This record gives sequence, structure tokens and C-alpha cells, in this order.
Amino acid sequence: NKLIFLQSHPSFKKMTLFFLYETAAGYGLFEKLEFDETSTTLKQVQKSIESFETFGKMVKIKSFIPFAGAERALANMRALAESEITEELSTFLETVLNKTKKSKVYLACIDKNLATQITEKFSIPIKVSDAIFEMFRGIRLHFTKFLKNKSFQENDLIKASLGLGHSYSRNKVTDDVGRNDKHIIQTISLLEQLDKNLNQFSMRIKEWYSWHFPELVKNVSDNKIFV
Repeated sequence: NKLIFLQSHPSFKKMTLFFLYETAAGYGLFEKLEFDETSTTLKQVQKSIESFETFGKMVKIKSFIPFAGAERALANMRALAESEITEELSTFLETVLNKTKKSKVYLACIDKNLATQITEKFSIPIKVSDAIFEMFRGIRLHFTKFLKNKSFQENDLIKASLGLGHSYSRNKVTDDVGRNDKHIIQTISLLEQLDKNLNQFSMRIKEWYSWHFPELVKNVSDNKIFV
């Protein structure tokens, strides 16, 4: 999905731009410092995200709300997959945006369908920009550094993402009406692929070894014995 962020006025020089970033640990809202779309080029953003020292001068974290537990994380993940606004997300955005006194507030969101839902609920307009999309890449790269929490490092975020991914996959299989057949179908497909791989590797071995002993291929047809 292409990135969307808000647009209603032709001039963006004095606007406040927020980035909504969803993780396995919770929701984060980042603010672009002194955003000027005309002066922020794609190459400048790509270069700035290489180091946190440089990128940290362009973007700062506004607020972060962690999920109450694994169950709530899974519930929010399922809702986000359907581009739905959860109670946690709605409360989070209302709380942060209401504290912002500036008149021109814009929000960036990676999922265009979710952005549409947020626009309808909070009356926030939208715009597409490759530079903004690159900023999201920088936020994802330096996310744990923005938190400045020594008890939550990059490995902790990876573990949380892995655990949530497993829970989401198990939940999707449980909801599938054809789940009883899925494991059998996938197992058969895996065995067929393994058989193809073994035949391909055997052919390569025969081809390579034939440079040394070409007569062996004619005398030994069984792949296992040949190897």
C-alpha cells in the first residue's frame, strides 16, 4: 500500500505532521520537526535515516502506548489487518490530538484503508508522498532508540513481533473453515517439493562427478547409491 498523509491546504510550511506507527508492542505517534514538503526531498530523507543522530533531528516521538497484554495485541493486529480502528487506537489518537493546540494537524499512516477510516472519524485529510514513506522506514529502523527505554531493546521488539506473528497465524488457521485439510495439503506439497529438490541435487552431483568418472552414470541409476 502506498503511504497516505493529510492535505487540505496548498501550503505545508507551517503544518504539524504526525506519523502513526503500529508495532507488536503498541502504538507510537511521531512528530516531524518543522516539516516543509517543498524542501524535504526523497534523497535527503534517505540519507538522514542512515544514522539516528541525523534522523532524530527530523522526527521526535510524541507519544507511545503499549498493549495491555498478548491478547490485546492480537486483537489490535486482527483489527488492523481489516483496516479497522480499535478502541485503544481511537482513545490514543483522541488523547494525543486533543492536547495539540496547533490548528493545522496532519497525520501520516502506511495503510491507506486505515487512513481513510481515521479521516472519516477524526476529519483529518490525506496526501501521498514518497519522502514520508521513507520517514516511516527510518522510524521502523530506529524505533527502540526513540523510546530510550533500556528495558526494551531491539531484541525485545523482535521477540514481541515473532510471538504476535505466531499467535496471529494460529488464530487465522483456527478461523479457516478448511483448516482440517490445510495441514494435509501443506504436508503433501512439502513432500513433493522435497522430492523435486532431491532429484535436482542428484542431477547436479551426477553432472559434476561425470567429469571425473563419466561411466558411473550408466552403471548406477539409483540416486542414493550413486551419492
